[in-house]
Amino acid sequence: MKNFDVVIIGGGPSGSSLGYMLLTSGVSVCIIEKKSFPRFKLCGGLLTEKTVEIIEDIYNEPFRNFNQKTSDVAVYMDSSKIIDTDTKSTFYLVERMDFDKYLIDKYKKSGGTLMEKSYIHKIDMNTRFIETNNNEKINFKILVGADGANSRTRKLINSKYRPNGFCIESTFQNTRLKNKINLFFNLNNSGYTWIFPKGNSCTVGIGEPLAKNQNIVEQFDEFISDNVPYSLSSKKGAFIPYGKYVKTPAKNNILLLGDAAGLVDPITGEGIYFALKSAQLAKDSIMCTKHNNYMDTDIVYNQKIKIIHKKIEDGNFLNKIVFNRKLSKRAIFKLLRGKSDLFSYICKNIISNYNTSYRYFAIKYLLGKNKNDTHIK
Repeated sequence: MKNFDVVIIGGGPSGSSLGYMLLTSGVSVCIIEKKSFPRFKLCGGLLTEKTVEIIEDIYNEPFRNFNQKTSDVAVYMDSSKIIDTDTKSTFYLVERMDFDKYLIDKYKKSGGTLMEKSYIHKIDMNTRFIETNNNEKINFKILVGADGANSRTRKLINSKYRPNGFCIESTFQNTRLKNKINLFFNLNNSGYTWIFPKGNSCTVGIGEPLAKNQNIVEQFDEFISDNVPYSLSSKKGAFIPYGKYVKTPAKNNILLLGDAAGLVDPITGEGIYFALKSAQLAKDSIMCTKHNNYMDTDIVYNQKIKIIHKKIEDGNFLNKIVFNRKLSKRAIFKLLRGKSDLFSYICKNIISNYNTSYRYFAIKYLLGKNKNDTHIK
C-alpha cells in the first residue's frame, strides 16, 4: 500500500505543475496518467504572454521550450483580410507533445511519483483508497482531477456536466507562412479557424460551440479546400469547454483543474493559462489547509476559483452581445478593419494579458486608461 497526501489524475500542464509546486512545498504527490510521455494532445499550442509569465513564476526559470514566437497576426472575416500587423505582443507556439513532456520532466526530476499507462480501477472515497488497473493500491487525502475535458474524475462531483464545444486540428508542412498567426472568422458561425506557424510546420484548426455549429466537420473541410493547398496530416477532433464551467469544481476534497473544470476562455479558446492558474489556486488551497490535515480544502478552492469564473463570465457576456449576433459581429469587424492600434490594444490588454476585462475594454480604450492595469493575481 502506498500513501500520498495528494493523488492527481492526469499529467498535463495543470496536473504536472500542481504536482511540482506541491512537491517543492513538502507535500507527497502521485500523478496517475493513462498514457505514457511523450503523448499526443490535440491543441493549437499557442501560449500568450500571461501564460509564459505564469510558467516562469511556477518553475522559477526563463521559458525557452517553444518552437517559434511571433507578434505578427493577420485577421480575416469571410475571406477578406481586415488586419495584418505587428501587434507588439509576443505569442509563443509549442507542440503539446514536447511541451507536456517538458513539464512532466520537471515534476519527475523533483522526485515526483508518476504512474504511466494507469487509471483508476476502483475508488472508495470513504476510506480514501484507490486501486489502479495495474493493481497499485494507494491511500490519499486529496484527489485532483486534471484529466481533461472528458474527465472521469469529474463524475465524482458532477455526473451531468458535458463539454459544449468541439475542435478539429491537422498539420501541414510550412512553406510560406513563416512567422505569422492567421485567424479566420465567419459571419454565419461562432468560433474561428486558425493557422499557427511552428517552425517547419503549421497547425490548422477550428473550434466552435456545438449548439451554434452542427456542421463543424464540413466547415473545416471547406476551409481547407479554399485556403490550404498542401497535404495535411490526418485530422483529429476533441470536445472542449466553451464558456461552460463546473460551477462547484471541488467537493469532498476532490478538486478539478483546467479543462476538467471547464476552464477555457470563451473568446480565444485559450485553456493552458487557466489550467496553470487553477493549479496555482489548488496549491494555495492545499497549503493553507495542510496544518489541519487538509480539512475543507474543497471549500477554500471553490472560493479561490471564482476569480477564473469571473473571467469566463465576462467572455460569455461579450460573446452574447457581439459574436453571437450577425449585426453586432459585422459592426465590430468593420470597426476593426485597418485599425492596427485598436487590435494591438486588444492583443496586449485582453488576449496576451488580462489587463482589462472583456466587458469594459472598449470604454477603457476610448478613455485611454490602460497604463495602470494589472491582470489576475
